[in-house]
Amino acid sequence: MDSCACPYSVVMRKNIAFEGDLFESESDIENPSYWAAVSERPQLQAASRYNTVTQFSVRYIIPGHGAMFQLTEDHLKLLASQKNSSYDVS
Repeated sequence: MDSCACPYSVVMRKNIAFEGDLFESESDIENPSYWAAVSERPQLQAASRYNTVTQFSVRYIIPGHGAMFQLTEDHLKLLASQKNSSYDVS
C-alpha cells in the first residue's frame, strides 16, 4: 500500500484512492465551492487533491459522500487549474 505525504487521510490500493477527506463527491471537482467553503486550508487541500491523484496515477476515487467514480482527463485538467487558485473563505 502506498501513502501520501499530505495532511488529509488517503488510502491507496493499486490505482484506486479512498479519499474521504479530499473529495466529497465527483461533483466537487467541477464545483470546488462544495468543499472549499468548509475546508480549514483550501489552498493546501486543492494542491493535495491534484498531487495525490497525479503522484499515484489514480484512476478511480472513492469519495467521502458519493459513489466511486473514474478520474477523467477533464477532471485532471480542472484539478490542475484549481491547485493554484486562491480561495477566500472569510
